Amino acid sequence: MRNLIGIFILTMFSMGASAQELTCEDFKLGTFTIEGEVYGRMLRYDIVRYPDFQEEYYENMEPIKVMIEWTDDCSYILTGDPSSSNYGEIEKEIDAAGGIKVSLLEIQDNCFLFTSSLTLNSETIRLDGKICKDGI
Repeated sequence: MRNLIGIFILTMFSMGASAQELTCEDFKLGTFTIEGEVYGRMLRYDIVRYPDFQEEYYENMEPIKVMIEWTDDCSYILTGDPSSSNYGEIEKEIDAAGGIKVSLLEIQDNCFLFTSSLTLNSETIRLDGKICKDGI
């Protein structure tokens, strides 16, 4: 009986010791799914994030390359990539407005809740949602 209790305690300890606690750093590189709502419409898309850019994969579209500049451990700015074939007038307007500002707010399991905003023509557009890390 003592051996069973000892094995149980050892198992629980090893499970707790190996549990992964995510930080903002864990959301800087890798493959993610983003879910959010803007103007009452749910958006869901995948991204692959590299050190200074990410590729966004929307349904039935070519991937979109977006530049990412980390302003601190948990905040960044997204801008268009002028060398990309899909860089158009909308991307130019977003870049001229200073890009899309994103702040990571809270970790829940393998996801990070975020808020993002963009101000165009005196109107602020917000997208709140979550970024979930794939493969955890």
